[in-house]
Amino acid sequence: MDFIFDNLIILLIVASGLVKWWTTTQEAKRERENPPPTEEYDPGELEDFLEQAARNDPRPAVPPPLPANQSGPMPGVERSPVPNLRKKSSEPPPLVEMSGVQAELARQAALAEQLKGLKQAKQARTAKLAPILGERKKSALAGNTGSLRSRLGNRRELRQAIVLKEILDKPIGLR
Repeated sequence: MDFIFDNLIILLIVASGLVKWWTTTQEAKRERENPPPTEEYDPGELEDFLEQAARNDPRPAVPPPLPANQSGPMPGVERSPVPNLRKKSSEPPPLVEMSGVQAELARQAALAEQLKGLKQAKQARTAKLAPILGERKKSALAGNTGSLRSRLGNRRELRQAIVLKEILDKPIGLR
């Protein structure tokens, strides 16, 4: 009797576990004997659901017809003009009397003229920026590389050197 009173809490825990196990096995047995009804697919039920959804939809299936007596837009409604979204070409229209080769040569000549104008604009821009950039930038624009020490003194060159080192070295996983 002393054992029961000394270990009363442990015995209660074991007894509650046994009761819980017994109830779960009985519920499983009842479910096996009486399985819940399975839901089967019924196409008629789906059609009923779709019909009910169509009846509950407040929007009409088609827009209302326009009044028959009006030929133009509705009164009080002004339409803005349609914007012209096409690019305006700076090229002259091709000449009709030229053959295909001559037309292509004329187009290439026009492109060469356009390229010449762009090069002149770039030269004018670099000439305009040269006094602003200073002597150091002038040498960089002219392509003067200088010594290695002076190149690494430049912040941009130093960054480029670090990036190139990371690219050209072995991958970190293989080091």
